[in-house]
Amino acid sequence: MAPLRLTYDTSARRCVGFLAARLRCIVSHHSLPVLQSARASHILLKGPSAAADALALKERIAAGEISFADAAKEYSTCPSSAKGGDLGTFKPGMMVPQFDEVIFNPAVNVGQLAMAKTQFGTHIIQITERDLGEEA
Repeated sequence: MAPLRLTYDTSARRCVGFLAARLRCIVSHHSLPVLQSARASHILLKGPSAAADALALKERIAAGEISFADAAKEYSTCPSSAKGGDLGTFKPGMMVPQFDEVIFNPAVNVGQLAMAKTQFGTHIIQITERDLGEEA
């Protein structure tokens, strides 16, 4: 049996060139945001009732009964509680994955209260700033 011989003729070259140009056009017109950094605050609760306690506290914050910063100072077990739960600015991958999934999720709005469960406990999270960066 003769070896298979592939040729790259002019029509194939034109087709590949067309497809590459079309792909560049699609990518440039439908680019997605690249999340660069965020700033967030959190309240960390630990123990067997942490999830239920976090949900109740989240509802109190949402109702305006207590500010996020005051709740962090009073209830959070994290050292960031002294700063009202402020974690400062960070990039994707600097926090545990469950935390990043909330912080860098474009469906979670800046200012919105969210929750995450990690190996450290249950977190009530509030994104205070998020830089979507340049479009890719």
